[in-house]
Amino acid sequence: MFAALRAPSNSAARTFSTSALRGAPKSGKAIVSSLQAGTKMDGLSVFKDVPDPVALPEDQYPKWLWTLLDKPKGVPVAPEGERNFMAERKAMRDKNRSTIKAANFMKTT
Repeated sequence: MFAALRAPSNSAARTFSTSALRGAPKSGKAIVSSLQAGTKMDGLSVFKDVPDPVALPEDQYPKWLWTLLDKPKGVPVAPEGERNFMAERKAMRDKNRSTIKAANFMKTT
């Protein structure tokens, strides 16, 4: 059953996690903050004796912060001839979830 998982990969290149800087916006896309630097953000302090935070200039925030609201890219596509285990795993989870819901529905009726 798991023979395909134990088989060596066709690609000789080893994959590592990508840097957060790769997902940073391109230089052509201007980043504009909703607050100007030095603006006091009322109500954001969660501690009683700590003053409310003050907005910093945009260049003092990490580059990955500006990509948090971008839409996710989705499930990566497997190269030709290889299996996409992430997509298969998601399909199995969805199928199992619907099977459990159907079985639970039959128990209540």
